[in-house]
Amino acid sequence: MKLKKILSLAAALALCSCSAQPKAADSGSPDIVCTSFALYDWTRNIWGGDDGQITYLLSSGTDMHSYQPTADDIIRVTTCDLLVYAGGESDKWIDDALANGHTCEVVRLMDRTDLVLEEEEKEGMEHDHDHDDHDDEEEFDEHIWLSPDRAVTYCDTIASALAKTFPDHDISANADAYKTRLGELADRYDSLSEGTIIVADRFPFLYLTRDCGLDYYAAFSGCSAESEASFETVTFLTDKANELGVPALFIIDGSDGKLAQTVANGCANSPEILTLDSMQSVTKAAAEGGADYINIMDENLTQLQKGITNA
Repeated sequence: MKLKKILSLAAALALCSCSAQPKAADSGSPDIVCTSFALYDWTRNIWGGDDGQITYLLSSGTDMHSYQPTADDIIRVTTCDLLVYAGGESDKWIDDALANGHTCEVVRLMDRTDLVLEEEEKEGMEHDHDHDDHDDEEEFDEHIWLSPDRAVTYCDTIASALAKTFPDHDISANADAYKTRLGELADRYDSLSEGTIIVADRFPFLYLTRDCGLDYYAAFSGCSAESEASFETVTFLTDKANELGVPALFIIDGSDGKLAQTVANGCANSPEILTLDSMQSVTKAAAEGGADYINIMDENLTQLQKGITNA
């Protein structure tokens, strides 16, 4: 109900905004809005030039799954020149806002349905009761940016939209150079040894593990609203960690690590606890301070190499 009121207010304000002032592109200042960090970083690398023309919407560092849009946010995504977003469950509010009318060009990356994967409920994983009402619906994993292989294709889509929306801004050299770097990143992941990892946390890494041929066990799905693991889940992960003799357990960025520590305490070999960065809560300060998609993914690769077991 609260979101419906915000959408109604924002729609009214957006109409006023559109009639009261010209679009940013008409004034010579492109206005590009990206939702999550990876999409923002891809876009700014392809765009080049003035990063100030690109807005990173979730820059507060709030986890995308719990983000609450303001009326200003809704106006921004509907009246900018170009909007780039993933289009998963966390972006439902954007789908609703656009359905009420918009003047922007839109890049919804999950419209490439050939590239998206259905969510998995893996053996031992805590059942997410919030999804009970959607049991008859296909649930697609929205963490598409955690696929080095798919990143190149998504950047092609973004580059095409930029070229169409801003034909006077030549991005071809930037796009080619960045896609080459992403291809090299994908090659580095291709060299990763196949094996199994255990994530004693939420699991947004379905695309990454599928790319690399990794098996996994995890406590929760990537978009799970559950925060407390049952005795059965803790026992399953502990038994599986002991069976495989994993050298490390993984958690994701922002985790308190308590579940992983509980599992580790039950392991005979005292596994390390390592962090994989899902890029779901990168702050603006971090983005301006040098946080970079490729560097973060390279660090994830280093961590994975420490925690894979081939048992």
